[in-house]
Amino acid sequence: MAALVGPGDAGKRVAEIEEEGRIRISAVRRGAQTVAVASSNFVLQEGDEVNAVVAPDAIGDFAQRFRSMPLQPKVTA
Repeated sequence: MAALVGPGDAGKRVAEIEEEGRIRISAVRRGAQTVAVASSNFVLQEGDEVNAVVAPDAIGDFAQRFRSMPLQPKVTA
């Protein structure tokens, strides 16, 4: 799943968003070109796109957390 980081999660480390066995942030896109494999100490900024592996029972929690920042669809090659 992908979502944009809003002001409420800006400044938090990836470890503060992840939940063992439920939500794992795998990569973060910042700006047009920067993509980083997410480490637990990576600090999120507003507007970052997080790409996550989310367990079925955590989809609602993940969607609730990022509900105010809809991700704009895009096509990449």
